[in-house]
Amino acid sequence: MAKKSKSYWVKRAEALENRANDKGEALAKKFKREYERAAKEIRAKIDAFYGRYATEQGLSYAEAVKRLNSKEAREWKKTLGEYVDEINAMPKGKAKDKLIAELDARSYASQQDRLSSLNAQIEMELDRLFASGEQQMTATMTDVFEDGYYRKMFDLQQRAGVISPFSRLSTDMIEEVLTYPWSGSDFSTRLWNNKRALLFNTRATITQGLIQGQSVARMSKSLADTMGKSYHQAETLIRTETNHFHAEADTRAYEAAGVEEYEFVSTLDSRTSEICASLDGKHFPIKEAKTGVNYPPMHPRCRSTTVEYDPEDAADWAASGQPMPENMTYEDGKLNYTVANFKSEIYSELSEKDRKLIDLFYLKFDNANLLKLLKDKEATTDFEGNYSQNELLALISSVREGDAPDKRYPSYLYEFITAYLALSAEELYRAEDMLSACYYAYAMNCGNQFVSSWFEFNLNINNILAALAARKYKMDVSQVVVGKTDVSEMIRTSNARDFGLSEMLEYFEQVLRISEIEELVEREKKIDLLKWNWMEDAVFFNYFTVERIFVFLLKLEMIGRWISMDKEKGSELFRQIIDKLKDEIQIPAEFR
Repeated sequence: MAKKSKSYWVKRAEALENRANDKGEALAKKFKREYERAAKEIRAKIDAFYGRYATEQGLSYAEAVKRLNSKEAREWKKTLGEYVDEINAMPKGKAKDKLIAELDARSYASQQDRLSSLNAQIEMELDRLFASGEQQMTATMTDVFEDGYYRKMFDLQQRAGVISPFSRLSTDMIEEVLTYPWSGSDFSTRLWNNKRALLFNTRATITQGLIQGQSVARMSKSLADTMGKSYHQAETLIRTETNHFHAEADTRAYEAAGVEEYEFVSTLDSRTSEICASLDGKHFPIKEAKTGVNYPPMHPRCRSTTVEYDPEDAADWAASGQPMPENMTYEDGKLNYTVANFKSEIYSELSEKDRKLIDLFYLKFDNANLLKLLKDKEATTDFEGNYSQNELLALISSVREGDAPDKRYPSYLYEFITAYLALSAEELYRAEDMLSACYYAYAMNCGNQFVSSWFEFNLNINNILAALAARKYKMDVSQVVVGKTDVSEMIRTSNARDFGLSEMLEYFEQVLRISEIEELVEREKKIDLLKWNWMEDAVFFNYFTVERIFVFLLKLEMIGRWISMDKEKGSELFRQIIDKLKDEIQIPAEFR
């Protein structure tokens, strides 16, 4: 394979940095819309505050504040309850109306203080804004880090001309990177510090406007300026953190690949800082990399990146592995990743109809996460599913509150959560089987013949193995079988050796033999091989279809397990599946 020039790899590094920046740009735009929504809500609350004083009492802002903060009010000794009782005992008339108006204006208890109430409402709105911002920022920075790491690993391998095993990103590693206070504090802390500053400045803006008797329009203008300055700070944080997490991804890739030196790469244009321009082209040992000194980000909104430094322009960090094919592309290389990475690359290119089918594959990860969160809302969840931890927690809360179903979530999740919440402590052991039954029923009703058949096939295998194990240990078979299919009912009710399924299911005898294997790893391999062969036969005539993509995901997941159990066999299968993908499973044009 012809060796590519140094300039090529520099351009690749810049392209990856731009890719990360695009993610940060998208987040910044989304956060801006959230800011605008919050500002609108706050303006509405100020309008309501002013309107109530103006129409009910004829007070000016200044008069309202004066009364709210009057010495008389602070020194008044009667409790609110006593005062209310006295007012209620009075006959209707001007005197009673005056006392009610006076009560309405004064702050005898914080919950009755309209200014305090306004401030509390504003703080709640800002809490909502920044909680949403933190959630979105966590998701984006995780994506930037993961995507950057795997893409950098691919480039390093391509540059070396080999494919070799490398460290995968663990959940713990990602969490460590996200929470490390690289700039003195992590982005979550800095974000909430921005919130506290915004709250202080917003309150100051309102208080000043009230005392000065400013119009609503003028106060709204001041508020807009205050919110605008805060957003600028948030935007700076987003862009700086994006650069940091991309740079951190590069660092982790360099370490995993055994790279010893990196070269600093600046984006040279009219906006390039003096410090970044001075470092462009210089190289440093990886172990001496220091953020803000010789490694990006060098300053807020930094756009610099790095590339592997190799004076001979020939990497030798991976001596083992297979030669990379001449026409190897990232689309091939990404298959070295997990199903989560595959989804991030392909999912957005599919039609809405096909995305729903692919979602069915990833829902099993959501199922596992949901069970964890129902037991413990603070539980650590995996990221492979369709929904974030916060989204699943919101779903659980929505079901608890009896809210109308959100179409973003599959209907079976509502069905299961409702059933789960009705279980007694003694019945919780049934939860996993209940969820499986709901999931399989939902998937088998997807409208795609192949996908439906796949889930039915898996359900049958699982039920047969569970029933055979139950018989072996003298347990009630009906209690371990999931679903309401014909096969499920036959297993529950039949006393025959084969449950009456030998003629109905051509693979029954294979499953029976697999069940007799005592060694667990070998049994898992045999089950996967049975499923693998079933998929090969089922999609034989399905060329260039979403079924092929679905099957590829299934195989990719299997290979991940096989590599963990048998690296040599797993790697062999991985190379085979890449060859097949290149020859048979090219993503059709309509999916791009």
